[in-house]
Amino acid sequence: MNLPDLPNPSGRLPASRPRLRRRPAKGFTLIEVIIFMVIVSASVTAIFGFFTNVQLQMMLPIKGVQASYLGMERMESIIQDRMVNGFDNVTETNPAAIYQDEAALSGNFSEYNRTVTIQGANEVANVVTCTGAAPTTENLRCVTVEVYEAAAGQLWSKLEWVAGRYNTTP
Repeated sequence: MNLPDLPNPSGRLPASRPRLRRRPAKGFTLIEVIIFMVIVSASVTAIFGFFTNVQLQMMLPIKGVQASYLGMERMESIIQDRMVNGFDNVTETNPAAIYQDEAALSGNFSEYNRTVTIQGANEVANVVTCTGAAPTTENLRCVTVEVYEAAAGQLWSKLEWVAGRYNTTP
């Protein structure tokens, strides 16, 4: 069933097909895609670099706390030794024989080293100072415990204690 041709109200003959306008292409060119990828990859690299740096800096307080506890542990053993065995045991002329340096501690703390130093102490006007020189009194010694990071040699903790000979006579 064909429809009849309707008359053209303007009286003109129908024009041939209207011309199609060329639309701009949709999408991106290869150059635009490559430039976008370069910009995004540079941004992602910078962001990941920032977060990696933040994560490493978050470990610093943990290392400091661990080193402090390792130093306190060693110092407590020296104080206990002084209480049990007496002042002379802690302050003998060769303390390294008793309190040897500990390189690469065992277990989870293998990245740390501990050293113990016992040196003379001077007292002037009730102020005690630690010196490497000969002490002015035989009744005081400075005990120093240092904890280092083994790989970098960085000092993480340093504890000092002044050991004194108890006066046992009234």
